[in-house]
Amino acid sequence: MSSSQLPANIEWQDEPQSDPEATNNNSNNNNNAMMTDSGSVTSHNLIDDDDGFIMEHRSSSADSVHSSSNGLGSSSNHGSSSNHTGGTSSRGRNVKRKSADQEFAERESRQVNQARACMIILFISITGLLAQGVYFFVRFGEIEEFHDQYDHDKDEVLIEIGDTLQNTLSAIDTFMDAVEAEHEAGVADPNIDELEWPRVLVQDFSVRGNKVLTLSRGSLLVIQPKVEAGQERAEWEQWALENHEEWIEETLRIQQSSPLYQGEQVEIPTNYTGGISPWIRTPSLYDLQGIMPQDAPGPHFPIYQSTPIAPTPDGQVYGYDAYNPLSSWREPLKEMTENYVATLGPTMNLGDETDPYKQGEQQRIQGFLERIVADDIDSTQPTVTLNYPLINNANSYVDVYTEIQRRREAGLDVESYFEIVGSITVHLFWKELLRDNLPPGHDGMMAVIGNDCGQVFTYQFFGPNVEYLGNGDLHESEYAENKDLNYRVYLHELINTPNGTAANETRYYLQNKQVYSGFRLSDEYCPYWIHLYGSDIMRDDYETLDPFIFMILTVTLFICGCCVFKGYDWVSERRTQKVLRVAAQSTAVVSSLFPKVVRDKLFPTMAAEEKKRKESATMNAKMRLKSFMGENSAHTRKGSMTGGRSAGGNDDDDKSSTMDEQERRQDEAADALAQANAPIAELFTDTTVLFADIAGFTAWSSVREPAQVFTLLETLYGAFDKIARKRGVFKVETIGDSYMAVTGLPDPRADHALVMAKFARDIRDKMNDLTIKLARTLGPDTDDLQLRIGMNSGPVTAGVLRGDKSRFQLFGKRIGEIVHDWCIVFAFADTQCLNVDR
Repeated sequence: MSSSQLPANIEWQDEPQSDPEATNNNSNNNNNAMMTDSGSVTSHNLIDDDDGFIMEHRSSSADSVHSSSNGLGSSSNHGSSSNHTGGTSSRGRNVKRKSADQEFAERESRQVNQARACMIILFISITGLLAQGVYFFVRFGEIEEFHDQYDHDKDEVLIEIGDTLQNTLSAIDTFMDAVEAEHEAGVADPNIDELEWPRVLVQDFSVRGNKVLTLSRGSLLVIQPKVEAGQERAEWEQWALENHEEWIEETLRIQQSSPLYQGEQVEIPTNYTGGISPWIRTPSLYDLQGIMPQDAPGPHFPIYQSTPIAPTPDGQVYGYDAYNPLSSWREPLKEMTENYVATLGPTMNLGDETDPYKQGEQQRIQGFLERIVADDIDSTQPTVTLNYPLINNANSYVDVYTEIQRRREAGLDVESYFEIVGSITVHLFWKELLRDNLPPGHDGMMAVIGNDCGQVFTYQFFGPNVEYLGNGDLHESEYAENKDLNYRVYLHELINTPNGTAANETRYYLQNKQVYSGFRLSDEYCPYWIHLYGSDIMRDDYETLDPFIFMILTVTLFICGCCVFKGYDWVSERRTQKVLRVAAQSTAVVSSLFPKVVRDKLFPTMAAEEKKRKESATMNAKMRLKSFMGENSAHTRKGSMTGGRSAGGNDDDDKSSTMDEQERRQDEAADALAQANAPIAELFTDTTVLFADIAGFTAWSSVREPAQVFTLLETLYGAFDKIARKRGVFKVETIGDSYMAVTGLPDPRADHALVMAKFARDIRDKMNDLTIKLARTLGPDTDDLQLRIGMNSGPVTAGVLRGDKSRFQLFGKRIGEIVHDWCIVFAFADTQCLNVDR
């Protein structure tokens, strides 16, 4: 029907011809015209916008029906206006959508930039924190090493000092026992005119004394007999005058011949005036003020036998009473005699003595020591005397000290049975006591030595050597409050005695030491202590640049990591942009192919299918697991049905539906499991298969040793394998004397037949060469062996037969043809291809 045939009061609203879509849709608009009950016509203006949306404009009868006088022009104008309005609305929505996209892109960009900024700040923060952590970790490690080194050096020093003191006391105790044993034997022998103490001359005194000095690191050993005032003093002075020449000559003779003595050598005196040796200034006891009056109160402890010996410029020390009221040694000797203990006297050469008498006393002893010590020992440095009791009946008990204490506690008489008859005195330089306690390289530890009588002086260790810093406590103040870097202990606590009173923390230094059973070192009279401190010199050895180096390395590594991260981010961004461009192009293609309403139906369906696929994969995995665990499907169905009944279900339809669903899932699981267990096989259409065996091998091997047979096969097939690798031929297997190979798989190649032919030629030539060489060792008929080769080209099936000893297998018609129609090639240069069946 044409428009002229329509009623007069009805007109079609046409689309402007300028709009291509409107032009193309005119016929559609005509077809979409519908007559209403009132006789009006509704026109559908269908416009497809860029997004694929269908925009529908409906015209009412009042708007779309005009008089005939207006004609199609009015209708056209109205349609044009309507279309213009609709087009404007569409373009407006496009502009708005583009703006939304821009806002979304800008928002995402801002979020990405914010994330990047946060990551950079996080990286910087982590780098700073980690750098500080590395710095402090390494620094604390150095501090810990410093503390460990201090603890190690402290332990070494205290153990060595304890060993030296205990060795000194033990050596003196052994010396005393020997002297007393010899004296008691002489008194008991009627043929020997042996006198009682103090008129006793120790035999071989120099030899015995030097052994004590070696063990104690001492410089001078002196016997000081205890002489009572009155008659005993007069008798001793006369006896000393008559017997001093013997021990002086003996001591000088040993002194001159001993390599251990490094002091001043003195000639043995040959003339005496008035029977008095120049070594003895007077036969009487004296002090620094002269000869002591005969009625001077006793007891007296004169210096008599000593080793080594040497004269002093201002007079002799022999005969000097160390117990006189003005002497520095009076109090330690008094403590020794009253309490039966060994004592350490006051330290000399500190420069702290204000008493003129004691100053003179120390100067005389210093002048004497200067001539008997080695050149590397400074006689002006601090020295101390160790006084050890000399008693009779010393050999009556193993632990005399314990027996004396027992008698005192029981109220028994001690002095009459264990009488102190003298003192064995050893002069020690503190430096000698401290040296060789640390190995080289362990420098800086400071040792403050003092006693409870107020004397304090300081040394510093430099490996095995020590340096005297001076009088007073000279340690560095910053280590005084650090309990980990200073430690103080009394010297008597370093000696391992029975029932010792050492503190728990000092018992460590008594481990692995023998028990000392001699007289104890006094812990009441001016007990000495040693206080060990760390120092900056020690710390400098452990304060290195390592913390800074490791910190810089850490920062550098993180900077490199940031650069890598930035580079990766840049690459990822480029790739993302590329993917987005491709995705945008793909979206544009899809958008051009499918309207939006179609896309909305298409993509959700695809998403549902993806979800279903994932759920199916998950279910199949579970069912495979159940199948692997040995649960058969019948048992599963029975368990499911039983479970349904136990749950109280009574509806048969529900049970049937449940069972059908379970069976469906089980079937799907079985299919998936079957697919997972599918054989591993593949068809290769273009291959060449080769069989080669050794002609005459059976007869040859029957007369050979097994080793010879395998020598032949290993030599030949090893050479074949090398040629196969060179030619790119795939070796399948060897069966007895047969060798099977194939070309064209697993990597297809067009020249598979040519390559196999060359391989056959090569192994034939190699076979001939090797059999000739092997004939020398395997027998002369070895070179008669020939190689039969058969090959064929075509498709084969290759795969792995799983099970025990799985291996790669070939199957196919061409392989059977080789076996059936055996073709011997390259066996001889002039041999033709033979058909063995025909």
